[in-house]
Amino acid sequence: MSPERNRRRVATLVGVVAMLFVAAIFVGAGVAGVALAGSGTALAESDPGVGQLPLTEGAAPTPTSEVALRLEPLSGVPQSSSVAQSFGGAQSPSVAQSSDGAQMPKEAPPKKTAKKSKKKRPFVTVSGTFALEFIYDDNIIHYSDDDLDQFSSEPNSGKFRIESADDFIVRPRLDLTFESRELTGKPFSARLRYSSWRYVENGIKNNESYSVLLKHSGFARDNFQLSLYYAPMSYLRHFLDRPPMTPGSEPSQYTRFSYASNTASLAWWKKWTNRVDTKLTLGRSARYYNRPFMENDNWEWRIGGYVAWKPHPRLKTQFEYFYSDVEARALDTVGETVETSDDGDASYERDSYDLSLTFSPKGGMLKVSSLSLSGQYQAYYFTSAKPYFEDPYHVGRKDQVYRMELSARSVKLYGPVRLESGYRYTERTSSAAFDSGDASIGEDKDYTDNRVWLGVEYPF
Repeated sequence: MSPERNRRRVATLVGVVAMLFVAAIFVGAGVAGVALAGSGTALAESDPGVGQLPLTEGAAPTPTSEVALRLEPLSGVPQSSSVAQSFGGAQSPSVAQSSDGAQMPKEAPPKKTAKKSKKKRPFVTVSGTFALEFIYDDNIIHYSDDDLDQFSSEPNSGKFRIESADDFIVRPRLDLTFESRELTGKPFSARLRYSSWRYVENGIKNNESYSVLLKHSGFARDNFQLSLYYAPMSYLRHFLDRPPMTPGSEPSQYTRFSYASNTASLAWWKKWTNRVDTKLTLGRSARYYNRPFMENDNWEWRIGGYVAWKPHPRLKTQFEYFYSDVEARALDTVGETVETSDDGDASYERDSYDLSLTFSPKGGMLKVSSLSLSGQYQAYYFTSAKPYFEDPYHVGRKDQVYRMELSARSVKLYGPVRLESGYRYTERTSSAAFDSGDASIGEDKDYTDNRVWLGVEYPF
């Protein structure tokens, strides 16, 4: 086993231990909270005048004893009707008694001259969230095992332009949400989001993204959504750029491989009952690669949605499916067509399945508000119609991606601040028509990736 893979596994283990350490802090805080709750209960039982503070979100305080006070009116002392009534004395609503028993007319209360002004609803309200994630990823480029072995033995070859196969990542995120009921007469919101990925050792991988999400209330427990997403050009890897079937005697030329992404989607969300809601989505994406690889530019139509069901108030399950049809440019010269081009055709169809289960412990037990477990499977079917010898990388190719994720989200710990931690495992396998013996596309495309993270979120 190569030293590089050993180092990745040790680093992954360190990341998992760090996540478990954070979970232990949650557990310790929960145990301390339970102990404090017990002492508060004993104090309340020994002293009826002392109440118990709620120790967890949503927990009602222990009721304290009520002391009733009743004073009898003193003889010979005039009592107004309001004072007598408040202390238990019976009195006529329109007259009062003097010290000698004579009845005196009661003063009429002053008439109200003006009504209270109704508080005006603001035209728009603004809120936001700042989040910061600390991530460890053991395979940031998604290299295959063969590539990792080569990187370990030849790190300075032209194929690799990174400092390490793994890295720590800092990801800040800022959300601003604008809400209004006055704009259209129904609830409307607009969320702006900026997200950035900053790699500690491999600055070549730094990237960022921008998105807008618009929501407008529909007719009955539903809404319509429009989302826009943009990610500028970001680095993927250095890739071999030469025509297929080039003789092995020709020197390999590795070129920077980058792309930019634009996505727009329309969605309809509907809550059918208190336990069931659905969402239908239609999306369009465009991805543009740097000029040496512009034949890989593609345009995607995407349709699908999810069904969510709550069999129990604290348990939620969700199933999601999407189908994608992706058409690649497959040419890079003016006057070429897909049929006459000497470039590969990276068009494909994709099926994506996602199943998740979320549990919300009662009262934020152990300081955890939710635990989520999810699994995803994706199958890519490449549709190149070129002859096998012209496009060996795509003809008959099938990629399969498996992903498992476990995450935990805390209750509010310090004011509105929450923590989130998680672990994700991803694996991809590839096969193509030219696979034979030791020569297979999997040597270049198969990979595994482990990621752990800890994040903090502050709403304002």
